[in-house]
Parts: sequence; C-alpha cells; structure tokens
Amino acid sequence: MPESTFLLPYLGRWDQFRKSRFHQITERLAANGHVVHVIQAPVTESEEVTFSRRSIALPDNVVLHDAELRPGIWNSRLANKVLQKGYYGIGVRKQVRRLIKSEDVDVLWLYNLPHYPLAKFDSVPIVFDVVDDYIAMLNSELPGPTLKSVESLQRWAFARLLSRSDLITVISHELRDEVREMVGESPPAVIVPNGVDTELFELRRRPETDPREPPVVGFVGSFEYFIDFDLVLDAAATLPDVQFLLVGDGREHEHVQRQCAERGLDNVELPGLVESEEVPEYIRRMDVCLNTFERVPLAHSAVPLKLFEYLSQGRPVISTRINEVQRIDEDFLYYADTQPELVSAIETILSDYDAAIDRTSRAIDLIETEYNWDVIAESFERAVVDQFRI
Repeated sequence: MPESTFLLPYLGRWDQFRKSRFHQITERLAANGHVVHVIQAPVTESEEVTFSRRSIALPDNVVLHDAELRPGIWNSRLANKVLQKGYYGIGVRKQVRRLIKSEDVDVLWLYNLPHYPLAKFDSVPIVFDVVDDYIAMLNSELPGPTLKSVESLQRWAFARLLSRSDLITVISHELRDEVREMVGESPPAVIVPNGVDTELFELRRRPETDPREPPVVGFVGSFEYFIDFDLVLDAAATLPDVQFLLVGDGREHEHVQRQCAERGLDNVELPGLVESEEVPEYIRRMDVCLNTFERVPLAHSAVPLKLFEYLSQGRPVISTRINEVQRIDEDFLYYADTQPELVSAIETILSDYDAAIDRTSRAIDLIETEYNWDVIAESFERAVVDQFRI
C-alpha cells in the first residue's frame, strides 16, 4: 500500500494505561510507513481506563494533537462521560477540517456515535470502525430507562452516520449483521476483529507449572457495568480454598472492594490497574481465567481482548455464553452463566488440568492465523486500500 495519511479523532487519552485496538492498528500502520494523526481528548478526572495515564513514547509517523476544546465546558461540574464525548465531536470540527487540509489527509478514521458531526466532510474518505454495540452502550450510560422513541432516534442517527461513511469495519459477525440491517450492503462492511499482541504476549501452548496451591482463578480487564462481578464473587464465596486474582480498575472497582469486605472474601486479591507490560505475568499467575460478561446486548457483540490474552498464555478460560465468543470458539472454552455452573467449571478444570490444557491449546493456531494484531492491522490496511484505491 502506498504511504497514506490517516486522521483519528480519539475520544480518550492516547497515553491511557492499556493499549486499545486503535493503538495496536495505528502502530502497525505507522511501521508500514503511513502517517497517523491522532486528536486525543483533554485530561479529565475519570474512573475509566481510557482516561488513566502513563508515560509513552510515540512511534515514528504517529503525530499527537490535543483536542482544542474549552476547558470550562470539558471540565464543567455537569459534564459526565456522555456529555464530554458529545462535546468532543462538536468541538473538534474546525480542528479536523484544518488538519485534513494542512496534512493532506487521505482517510478520516471514525469509530463512535459522538463522531457524527465529523462525518460530513466530503473532501476525504471515511472509514468507520464499529467496535461496540453503540446504541446499547449509550443507553447503558444514560440515566433511567430508554424510551422507544429515543432509541429509534439513536438508530436513525447511527444509520445516517454509517451511510455517510465509505467503508465500515466491524469487530464481529453480530455487529456486521446489525450494520447490514441499518444500511444494507452499501457501504461495505468488513470484519476486522480484535486480538492479541503476540510480541508482548508470547504464545505458550502449555503453562510452565501445574496448578498452584492454592489454585488461582483470575480476571484482567476493566471493572465496568458489563462485567458480571457478582457471579465471580459468588463463586469465590463458595470456593474459599481457591484464590481469586482480579486485575484492573474502573467504575465498578469500589463496588467489588466493598462486596469483598462485607462478605469477608479473604481469598480475593485486587491489585488494581497495572501497566500493559505487566499483564502477561499476571495471567501466568492464574491457573484458570474468567471472561464473565453480563448477558446484555452490548456483551453479545463483543470480541474481548482479554479472551485472546488469556488463551495466548495457554490458560483455560471460562466464559459466559455470549454470542460472538461462542461463534469464535472451536471447542477450546468452558462456559458458565450461573454460580453453580462457574463453580463446577472451575472444579472440572482443576480436577484434570492436563486435559484442560490440551483443550485450551487448540486456540493457539487460531491466534496465529486470525486473532493477532499483526494480521488484524494488515486486514484493516488491505480493506482501506481495496476500497479507496490509495
């Protein structure tokens, strides 16, 4: 692909604690000679991982810009997450227009509903990256129940946003089906999933040790409303001789801490947010890993990063039954939606760990061929080049 210039209005901080899908693809586009301009959101006090900061070194060909937004509006006492992101989409329009012209941008890369005001620039092709069920996500953030009329308006706006794009990439079959219901086959929707960074998470078909004593059941990720922590804590209460290692932070972290204290769960460890480079070692401390989502619309279309990170280290994974994960599975996962099921799955794995590892190892070939960021970034790049002929 000839060298091209991308512009990515990023709704979080680029120096956030853990690399997102956009970091992974951007770094590989840059390594291939493309230039990626990123407009990051201002600093804010938030419990979201996307606003937690770390020290980073920008790769060559990645140019970082701060969003030119009014601090008084961005940091207003009334500004919650939804309002901030809505203001971002409106507030950076002039900056996006200026950068498209001054940097000779070839592709405008959008990915969320707040980007709606930015999808009106006819001077540059737009690729829209669908990485969540945005309607479900928005409604979960809004207070109170969502009226049908409000949801209909949301769907209308999202369909308009998609139809203004020139190419749609989606992380899952579930989301592609939803996109096709909204806009049909035009613009085209191409599946470009999530995966794992195999340089950081060196692939391991088998753990180096047998289960620890006591065994460790673990979770790594965001402590958010779509993760079923009550299910995990119920299992921890039933299995006092099993250690539960729950790594990460977010808006539900305080709730989990409080529940552990109130229920006297001395077998739950909460180390908090850790650097990306530390995550593989934490996973290697786990004998069994958890992918426990609430069974909500948002979860069924998810392709969780943690799933491939766990599997890359050869750890058996127990997941709740969410649609896209079941579609990905080639009989290497275990499933549990209830506390008895989760306890039973943990006990089954620990009772014959060699058999569980043999089952888990089937996922490595799939990671090598489909679910790693090198392959995924190449798919994204190829989809853009095929559509835009740049």
